[in-house]
This record gives sequence, C-alpha cells and structure tokens, in this order.
Amino acid sequence: TPEPEEPVVEEPVKTAAELLSEIPGVTIVKDTIDADKKTVTYFYYEQPIDHTDASAGTFQQYCALHYKGPDHVTVLHTQGYSTTEPKNYRQLDLAKNLDANYIEVEHRYYKHSLINFEEEVTDCTGDYWKVNTAAQSTADLHAIVTALKGTGCFKNKWVSTGVSKNGML
Repeated sequence: TPEPEEPVVEEPVKTAAELLSEIPGVTIVKDTIDADKKTVTYFYYEQPIDHTDASAGTFQQYCALHYKGPDHVTVLHTQGYSTTEPKNYRQLDLAKNLDANYIEVEHRYYKHSLINFEEEVTDCTGDYWKVNTAAQSTADLHAIVTALKGTGCFKNKWVSTGVSKNGML
C-alpha cells in the first residue's frame, strides 16, 4: 500500500510590522492605510552617519513598507528627498503592476532622517558634506536591503528605481 502523503503546511505570511520587528535597529513608527487603501508601515532604520567610521555615531533613516509576501518581487524606490506623507502616499505604479512588495527610503538628512550636527550647515564645508555623499547614501541602501533580505521574507527578485538624488544611486 502506498504511504500516505504528508499534508503541506504553509507558513503564515508575516505582516510588515512583524517582520520589521525582527530586524535590529528598526523602530516602527506606525501602521496606517495609504491613499490607495492599502496598509503601509512607516519605520526608522538606524544607520551609521559614516559607514567607514563607526565612531561618528548613528542617525535614523525613515522608510515605508508595503509587504505582500515572501514570494513577491520587491521594488526598492529611493526618494530624492523625503518620503511621501501618509495621507498622500501611493505605491509606485511599477510596484502595483508587478504586485510587488514596495519599500520607499528617504534620502539621508532630509525631513524625517535628519542628523543633529553641532555646526550650522551654511555652506559646502564641514562634517555634514563629508558624510552626505553618494557613497554614504549607497551604503545606506545596501544596509537596508541586506537587513530586509536577512529576514528570509523577501525571497524573490528585487527591482531598484528612484528619483532625483537617490535615483542616481
């Protein structure tokens, strides 16, 4: 007689807040509903001010996440300046068309992702400009993607797109 088949037990899909809470350095700001009536989780991710010098300290980088599930494509959208506010927030059409997970990352040192420097930023000199570079911003994005992939909840392909400063990265 044939052996009975084992039933396939599917793992429940985690919510964005559940998976983000597993990542060190994440602080969840809020779960809300966006302009498209979809859930979105806003959170901070702790980043080094200078990825080459840990003694420089850290700052909190603001992000937003729509999470569909582990087998969906993930679209990383990097904003040139700040993340869209909740009442106007909409997923990028690319993410909608791909039925994708969607993460939006605010550029370092804008709106919610500010750093308190001791000096006033009035010209193109000083510590602010030493660490507000394309290399540092790229390292920010790499750290976020690596942390998200480390949860095991983003198993499919990734697509990166962006606008303005971060679009170049």
